[in-house]
Amino acid sequence: MSVLVLCNSKESECNMLKALSKHIIGCEREKEWEVAVYKNTEGANKYLDDFKQLDVMYLDVTLENAITLAEQVRRKNRQAAILLIADAQVSPMLYIKPTIMASSLLVRPFSANEAKYALQELYAHILNKEEKRESITIIDRQEKKKIPIHKIYYFEARQKKIYICIENQEYEFYDTLNNIEKRLPQYFFRCHRSFLVNQRKIANVYLAKHEIMLENQSYIPFSRNCQNRLREIQKAIKKLNMYI
Repeated sequence: MSVLVLCNSKESECNMLKALSKHIIGCEREKEWEVAVYKNTEGANKYLDDFKQLDVMYLDVTLENAITLAEQVRRKNRQAAILLIADAQVSPMLYIKPTIMASSLLVRPFSANEAKYALQELYAHILNKEEKRESITIIDRQEKKKIPIHKIYYFEARQKKIYICIENQEYEFYDTLNNIEKRLPQYFFRCHRSFLVNQRKIANVYLAKHEIMLENQSYIPFSRNCQNRLREIQKAIKKLNMYI
């Protein structure tokens, strides 16, 4: 179980950061994370005293005793990722120092897109470090190619071949979706008899049309047997879009 502690008195920022974190972590990993939210450093301190492990912390340095808390967290959790939230009223000299070693920083006022970028960078080193080195090797037009898995939008079975879609580019090779599915991480799933989709590339779900829209603006179909999973993904996307 991984632990995220969010210490911030601003409810709107907390809701935004939680929604963004859930989206970036991914639904398939959600149950592996425990999230604790506190509006003051006293509550966070008590939690950390009782629960020693900490993997990620979002900390508002404008709170009373926040700098002391950040230093305590760093002493006890050398590998923890710390995202600091600050504003112009707090001098950077107070929190940019070796006793804290912050992993990232958000300065108010910040937009949801700025927060999303900061969190994506943060979790790239926590969740995706190994995954980003993973690739799938194919023979495309008699040429061997190694394709990073995290860049793939979907696999499509068409005309007795498999097609990989990356952004607006396609590669073709011979295999079966059943074989490929066994080699992929959990965030890929069979949404249709002819398609394997990367859940992290889904931008929207249209249940009535039985269509998935991806981040590259392409559309693929889905079958009824995965409608429940896609309904949950649709709910998460709607919640996320409230902030972006």
